[in-house]
Amino acid sequence: MSDRINIYFLGLFVCLFVILSACGERIPPPPPAVEVPANEKKVYDKILSLAGEVGERDSKTGQITIVTLQGKQVDDAVLRELATLKKLEILELRYPTSVTKKGLKTLKEAQPKLEIVRTKPEP
Repeated sequence: MSDRINIYFLGLFVCLFVILSACGERIPPPPPAVEVPANEKKVYDKILSLAGEVGERDSKTGQITIVTLQGKQVDDAVLRELATLKKLEILELRYPTSVTKKGLKTLKEAQPKLEIVRTKPEP
């Protein structure tokens, strides 16, 4: 009886090993980083120079899709540069900035689908 149990467990172990080995596919390496397109490089550098963040880029084209900016140096001129980003979907402006309502209106006209999020200081 003991031999039967040993053979049973041995068979079970072999089956589990074969199944787990078959499932152990290798994880593919991550895709290579996509470069920022040449026509967006200047704006990309400007965002970084303002201590801003490029939150996300299109995985296929590398185009900028999400940007976060804050500080008094962020003004309407910066918004005009952001208007050239064709795939920009979300812009977060954190208080304080020097952006005016006119600058926001101009950006919205250039990018009608753009979602602009403005954060204010907590009371």
